[in-house]
Amino acid sequence: MLPLLIKICQKDSRASEFETTLNFMNTSSVVNGLSLGLTAYFLVVGFTKLTPLFHRPTYAANAAAFRRYVGLTGLRRFGADATSVRVGAGASEVFLAIGLLTVHGDTAAWMLKAAMVAALATRLASGEAVVMPAAVLGVLFVLTTVRRVLRRELLAATKRE
Repeated sequence: MLPLLIKICQKDSRASEFETTLNFMNTSSVVNGLSLGLTAYFLVVGFTKLTPLFHRPTYAANAAAFRRYVGLTGLRRFGADATSVRVGAGASEVFLAIGLLTVHGDTAAWMLKAAMVAALATRLASGEAVVMPAAVLGVLFVLTTVRRVLRRELLAATKRE
């Protein structure tokens, strides 16, 4: 998929201005779609860590999992309890999800990548399934790569003009 997106981004010297604009719009649509999908995902996941209003069983499972994670990682030695870690993780996911839709989307994506790597490491250490965090991390890498390629091509196009 990534080579196809890079090909869409690249400017063809024989392409008309209309075709170049169309390619740019197609790539922008991919970036916007990935950003919206990830924003929705992280908003839901973050809010289920913060409040039981969305889905009470998921909230209870998160609370139990974070008690296990705090014990496993040794954060209790630093005075952290499971509730503060869970609320901090949920609030940061919600905040960074909103950040994906702003001009600081790349920074938010990189910070979410760091959070997903931490989630992967914690889940691996506790013996839990890692499929969902790994998939989300992969989509975040695709998003930031496409944004970087798009920005580079846009910068190159403006320098040519």
